[in-house]
This record gives sequence, C-alpha cells and structure tokens, in this order.
Amino acid sequence: MAPRDEQILGRVLGFATVPFLSLLAPFVALPFIAAATDPTGWASLAIGQSLGGLASLVVAFGWPLNGPVEVASGTRSQVGETYYDSLLSRSLVMAVASGPILAASVLAAPAGHALLVASIATATTATAFSWNWVAIGLGQPRLIVLYDVLPKMASIAAAVLIIANGGSLLWYPAALLTSTAVSLLLSARRVVRPANAGRAHLQTLARRLRHQLPYVATTTAGGAYSAAAIFIVGLATTTHATAVASSADRFYRIGLLSVVALASAFQAWVVHVDAPVARRRRLVALRSHAVLAVVGGSAMALGAPLASRVLFGASLSPSWKVTAWYGLAFACVAISTSLALHFLLPGGARAQVLACTVFGAAAGVPAVFLLARSYGSVGAAAGIGLSELLVLLLAAAFAVRGRQAHATH
Repeated sequence: MAPRDEQILGRVLGFATVPFLSLLAPFVALPFIAAATDPTGWASLAIGQSLGGLASLVVAFGWPLNGPVEVASGTRSQVGETYYDSLLSRSLVMAVASGPILAASVLAAPAGHALLVASIATATTATAFSWNWVAIGLGQPRLIVLYDVLPKMASIAAAVLIIANGGSLLWYPAALLTSTAVSLLLSARRVVRPANAGRAHLQTLARRLRHQLPYVATTTAGGAYSAAAIFIVGLATTTHATAVASSADRFYRIGLLSVVALASAFQAWVVHVDAPVARRRRLVALRSHAVLAVVGGSAMALGAPLASRVLFGASLSPSWKVTAWYGLAFACVAISTSLALHFLLPGGARAQVLACTVFGAAAGVPAVFLLARSYGSVGAAAGIGLSELLVLLLAAAFAVRGRQAHATH
C-alpha cells in the first residue's frame, strides 16, 4: 500500500541516507588505496570497476527496474517467490557472463595488472545480486542497513587496514565479494519462498526470463555508456588520462546514488488509483529531482577538483573542464530518471523508456570513445555529458507527448 502524503518525507530521508551509508566504507577506502598505488594501479581499479559496472547491469537482469513495483504490490509469499526467481535468473546470467568479463579484463588491463582488473571486475559484477530493490519495494530502508551496509563496512574496513599496512590491492575486491556473499545469504534466508520445484519451476523460470528481457534491455542500454565509460576511456587513451578521468567519475558515481535514493523514495508513492493525486505526486517528484539536479550538478562541477586533490593527490585530480561536463551529466540524469520512473513507466510507456536508453547508448559509446581518443579525460567527460543531455531531451519529449495524449481522452 502506498504511504500517505505526510509519510513521504520519512521515506525520502530513509532512502536518501541508507545508500550513502552503503557507500561510506568504499569511499573512505579510496584515499588509502590512492596512497598505496600509482596512477597505473588507480586506473586499473577504475577500469575493472567500470567493466564490472557494465556487467552488473546485465547480471541484475532488470530486477531493480521493475522489481520494486512487483514487490510493493505482492503478498508475503509472492515477494519471496519473486526474489527466488530473481536469484535463479541472475545466477544463470552470471555464469554465462563470467567468460566475457575475464576476456575483456585481459584486453583492457594495463601491462602487469590483468589479475587486479579481472578481480575488481568480477567483484563489482557480483554486486548485481544486491537485494536492495526488494527493501525498496517493501518500503523498509532499515533492511538495507542490516543486510548490505553493515557487511560492506566491516569487510572493507578490514581490507583497508591490510592495504594500509602494505597488503595487496587484491584485498579490496576480496572484501567486496565477501560482503556481497554475506548480504546474499542473509537476505535469502529471510525472504526466499520458492513455490515450485523441478520441471514446473523451470517453466516458471523460462517465463520469468522472457518477461525480464525488456527491463534488462532498458537498464543495460541506459547504463552502458555511463557505467562502461572508464573502460572505454582505457581503450581509447593513455593510462594517466584514464586515471584522471576515473577520479572525477568516482565522485559522479557517488552523486548518482542520491538520484537513485530520491527516485526510489518516490517510485511507489507516485502510483495512485486517483489520477489527479497521481499527477500531483509525480510533479512533486519531478520538482524534487530538479532541485537535486541544480545542487548536485553545481557541487560536482565546482567541488570535485578540490575534493579529489585533497583525497587522491594532485596527480590524480581532474580539472574543472572535466568536472563541468560531469556536472552537466549529473543534472541531466537527475531529471531524466524522474521522467522515466515517475512519469513514463507508471503510464505504461515502457517502449519509450527503452527508446531513450537505446538512443543514449547508441550515441554515448562512440561519443565517449572518439572524444576520449582526441581530447583525453576532457573528451571522455564531454561524451558522457552530451549523451545524457540527449537522453533528457528525448525523455522530456515523450513525457510531454504522453501528457498531451492523455489530456485528449
């Protein structure tokens, strides 16, 4: 059941705070990792995370997109069955994707760093098994703290201590894999409720896989050029340029969590049987995202150069030219996310959302590669910013057209 209007502030605060807690341990770890390695090692970690980020979109198989709505509208038994089906489908995709991930890691890794790139790529891919979308659908952010934040903070804190005392950087991906495994075991024990077994369930799983295809296509296309940006940059330009771009990209990823948090808080709330109430709630969500776009985009553009200089060192700090493009990208993503999740998808415009994301990927991947090849880290950032701007313009056009069509009926 959707929360009352007066409950939305609590949901926003809960879903805005928890993802940042989830990120706290990895973010605190970054300065120690930067101090323990050189630009080549820093770039290798970033390339592996970028590759793993792309692969995780595929392995997640669209569940974070449609899963919260399905969970929010299901019974306790149905939620357990949904999560069980998601685990089976994600495990199958992970098994298929493992070979290509390792091959791409070897291809993109700087000399002598293939193992590090492959390890962090695998660990980042495994984060696709996160159960956070279930907690979002249930409207219980505290469960994310119990099953995601605490295991992650504990394992990464241990890795930081080892790395700071001369240990290998491989401890970092090991910590990520450990926290993911612990989170998966805890959440599966609480939630999973398989309804069938044997051949009957195989038929259910096959049906589930077909049902998820549009969602996985949407999320993969939408995140391909963004998640894989540093991987693409690593193929297109020098190791140092990749390292500099990755510093800005890390702050960008941190900022995007605020977009995800805010969108998650509103995602179930904007769904209402009363059309005028639904429209009012969607406008509230969009205005909130617009404020976030201005504040977050400005912070990214103006604050990231100094912050990365302090945290990562001058040699890894991006210029304002790089962060300005990332600031534009952040602002565009903040608004286009609300248009997609709060207007288009609730209105049944799944095809339009897919069109936006496919268009973004088609424009973004070559733009990032070609501009990075010509202009280094600035070109890479420009490719991301321009691609997100195009996606925003297309999403806005679909939303306006959908509103006009609805008004004529």
